[in-house]
Amino acid sequence: MPLHKINGQWIHYEDTGGNLWPVVLAHGLLMDCEMFSPQIEVRNPDCRVITWDARCHGQTETSIDPFTYWDLADDLRGLLDHLGIERAVIGGADQGGFVALRFALKYPERVTALILLGTQAGAEDHEKIATYDAMLEMWEADGLNDQLAETIGAITFGNKWPGREAWIAKWRQWPRSLLRPAFKALVGREDIHDRLGEIKVPAVVIHGAADAAIDIGMAQRLCSDLANAQPLITIEGGGHACNLTHPTLVNAALQQYLVGRTVKRPQGTERRGDGRRSVVRRRFGERRNPVRETTGRRVVFPFDRRMADRRGSERRESLLAGCCRRCYGRWTILGQMREFDAHVLKQVATEVRNIKAEYHGVASAESIDLVARQSLNSLANSKVPQFVPLFVGRFTRERLRELTGFRPRVELSLLANDRHELVSGLGQRI
Repeated sequence: MPLHKINGQWIHYEDTGGNLWPVVLAHGLLMDCEMFSPQIEVRNPDCRVITWDARCHGQTETSIDPFTYWDLADDLRGLLDHLGIERAVIGGADQGGFVALRFALKYPERVTALILLGTQAGAEDHEKIATYDAMLEMWEADGLNDQLAETIGAITFGNKWPGREAWIAKWRQWPRSLLRPAFKALVGREDIHDRLGEIKVPAVVIHGAADAAIDIGMAQRLCSDLANAQPLITIEGGGHACNLTHPTLVNAALQQYLVGRTVKRPQGTERRGDGRRSVVRRRFGERRNPVRETTGRRVVFPFDRRMADRRGSERRESLLAGCCRRCYGRWTILGQMREFDAHVLKQVATEVRNIKAEYHGVASAESIDLVARQSLNSLANSKVPQFVPLFVGRFTRERLRELTGFRPRVELSLLANDRHELVSGLGQRI
């Protein structure tokens, strides 16, 4: 059982491991990291998912001192430092969403994107506070009786989900001394709607249409106040813990959201998770400072982002030489019958742009374009065009390694729009 002492608390966490940028998920009130089991079971094998138990929850060994969700944000920062993670997709459900929003406000440089499930940015409703206080006093005095357990279960899961009995059994084992600090953090949180505009990273808000704890109107307001949020995703029939009661719908929404993000592969020591950074941060699109302690090392200067924006159309035309534009935004390879969607060709152009960065100073842009066009033409009859960018990148890199004998230390690739790992053979899966 992995535990690490952070801010005086022994925080329990689970780490699946994986080569892609990590996704860190925080559970809701009265839950623990097992809450996200339905999402972890269907994850991409390369996706690294980290879940953790907040203070007074799960297997975390904590004191009974009062705390706030800002304190939990500090705990999350300490956990990322311990795991050697500089940036991650931060997510949470209910209370975990309260923590994720505050973490994004306090440590914006550590967040690449947000996942917000069944949560809001406002303070607790005064009428609900009185109800929660009465429930807390009853639980502390007499334990969790059947009526109270059914009430909390209905609020969290609804009345029809068969898996709620297992959670009710967990609640009956909950130490009563840990209840009050957790509930006080819930009812004592402040409204942060006026600060949501400071959060610039992409965000997705998923909310159950039948959520009895947080009205769906609060989720709609959360979406409108965030600077870079997608339209609200409503889970029909879903309650407060919709990721547990309706995992298929939630998993599909999360998979689509994560595939669409620019989530890059960790490099060097970040992948090993030892808390150290390489001297040269090998990330496409960042500027390097040439005045560094880089004796004996080759510093690769990537394309300046603004220059890449100005010359994007030129690179695209260079890649797609030999192609012609048809109506309705589709492309056809000359001499071939297979049509590729414009979105697929855009991904191919991005892949070739990455390859040019990797082979900068080793192979000319014209030779890379030629090899890429040959690879693209060889795949013109593919029955799975969504995998074409991945295989164009693979075939082009293999051919360039044969021609130049050079293997870059950094190889960037697009995420396949499928949760199964691709292996040899076009479209073959495991």
